[in-house]
Amino acid sequence: MKQALPRQTDIVVIGGGMAGLSAASRLHQCGVEVRLIEAQARVGGRVYSEKDDHGQPIELGAQAFNRDMRILARAARTHGLQRAPLHHQGKVVFDGIEQAQAKTAIERLEALLDGNDPEFNALAGNPDSSLADAVDLLSPDDQSRQMMDSYVQELWGRPMDRLQLAHAVEISKRFDSSRDDWEFQLVEGFGALAERMAATLGDRLVLGAPVTRIEAQPEEVTVTSLCGSIRTKAAIIAVPPTVARHFMPDQHWSQNALSTFEAGDLIKVVVQYDETFWRRKGYSGESISVKRPGFATADGTLADGGRPTLLVFIGGVQARAISALSSEQRRLRIRSILITLFGEAAGNPTGWYERNWIDEPWVGGAYTAHVSPGTMLEPDAVLRRFESGITFACAEIAARFPGYVEGAMQEGWQAAERVLSGLNHAVEAKPSEQRLWSRFKRALGA
Repeated sequence: MKQALPRQTDIVVIGGGMAGLSAASRLHQCGVEVRLIEAQARVGGRVYSEKDDHGQPIELGAQAFNRDMRILARAARTHGLQRAPLHHQGKVVFDGIEQAQAKTAIERLEALLDGNDPEFNALAGNPDSSLADAVDLLSPDDQSRQMMDSYVQELWGRPMDRLQLAHAVEISKRFDSSRDDWEFQLVEGFGALAERMAATLGDRLVLGAPVTRIEAQPEEVTVTSLCGSIRTKAAIIAVPPTVARHFMPDQHWSQNALSTFEAGDLIKVVVQYDETFWRRKGYSGESISVKRPGFATADGTLADGGRPTLLVFIGGVQARAISALSSEQRRLRIRSILITLFGEAAGNPTGWYERNWIDEPWVGGAYTAHVSPGTMLEPDAVLRRFESGITFACAEIAARFPGYVEGAMQEGWQAAERVLSGLNHAVEAKPSEQRLWSRFKRALGA
């Protein structure tokens, strides 16, 4: 039986992902009466953990973090969770390109996004410009350009011509760390963190309650869901823009900003084996592909006795093409690629877990959504406003670590602060503490 909503509460948080959990937890700590409404029967959003037949967590969503992601690390410690290092040692497989050329291509892309060239600045100030337009300034050879596009498709789930340049520059700057993002994972899984945060909310959390409509009046907001309607002083919309725009009023101040975002495309596969055969051959388990844009792998084996695990990430155009295959065809295709990359042993998995995030109805896609060319500049700044009882919180608009769990959690906290300040509650303000990075940079020796 669905849990009924009360008729009224102080603040409503919509979305039980890491941003929503962070916002609701902060409000609860401040003694505010809050309700967190989640559409699904689970919390976590893009955090999604299962268990294999040995009880080991299988991360089919978010998985990695680094030591500069302090909000996440502190929450994990608070809830009694342990971190474990991710494996890095060994050679990287470069599929269709030499390591030196791949490294140079990524370094040129990085330098471009950091550049102050007048021609680049003119492009970056034009909302119609794409990242592909900026790469044209470099006049790269075909293979180097393919490397850049493959890198971007895996990292952001969209090809370069479907990413607004100004947006790409901003999210690059906001990666607030010089460290690799692929340092640690949680022994118990990210899902355990989401569940333990949710447990502190008790009956303030309502699951299985998709929101269908928001009505924002000057002094009151009404949130209507499949579990009923609730009146509130303010609402924090803690779902991705690609989801929020479907239930926000057509003429709402947020709609122009929400409509700029396009969901990323990602398929993630966790493949288990009897042994870490790639390590025996001197490989790290990581691969970067030019032949298959957006296809990448990494070693996800849990330290100290975890089952040997290769992670497969398929982003962008190829993800959407592979998602159209049947489950069996998709498995055969991915297995064939793994054999090409790592040898025949890769064709004998003992466990196979897959999550297709494309067009996922409650989160819109993965890893995150991005701004499309031809739309407004800086829509995230619009969505971080608190106006007429509404503000937004999601990884997409995070001022630090956008697209990461850390960014989602920080933005949830910041959204709670905006609402509390707007409603004249006293709350301690903490200063927020920038760069594009990925495990590939370390793999490339950068």
